[in-house]
Amino acid sequence: MVSEDEVREIVCKVINEIDTSILKQGNPHKIDEILLMGQMDSLAMVTLIIHLEEELKQKFGKNIALLGREKESVKGNPFKTVGTVVEYVAQIL
Repeated sequence: MVSEDEVREIVCKVINEIDTSILKQGNPHKIDEILLMGQMDSLAMVTLIIHLEEELKQKFGKNIALLGREKESVKGNPFKTVGTVVEYVAQIL
């Protein structure tokens, strides 16, 4: 089983590759609460999902499709915050 800390590290790496300012907002000890929806436009969100899928494949050797599985996710939009992305990806893995 993959830990949420491992997933968080990958998610944060990918977010920083797209926009280094997003993770600098708010309290660094509450990184899971940082909003992505509203901070990233639709193109950035698609880029996040594609790069995240690529990083997960490279790290864990699994092809993972993050779109189309949202109904399996945590409450609401799995891409709303850093924390919901982490929880969603960890659940899939």
